[in-house]
Amino acid sequence: AALGRVFRLTKEAVQILGGASGGSSIYLDVPIQRINRDIETLNMHALMHATTNQELYGRVLCGLEPNTLYL
Repeated sequence: AALGRVFRLTKEAVQILGGASGGSSIYLDVPIQRINRDIETLNMHALMHATTNQELYGRVLCGLEPNTLYL
């Protein structure tokens, strides 16, 4: 559950910083935009997605199988 929360908070922080930068165009060489794309990509993975991560953690706490091949 902690990993999912870290990714959720990181995604939110990067989105706030990206929005505060005032940029409306997409460039390959702007660091905050590159970081934002990287964080978005990481959040697409099921184990990094906060709600999926919390569900798996809850299943394990209840003594159930994690229902994924990744664990």
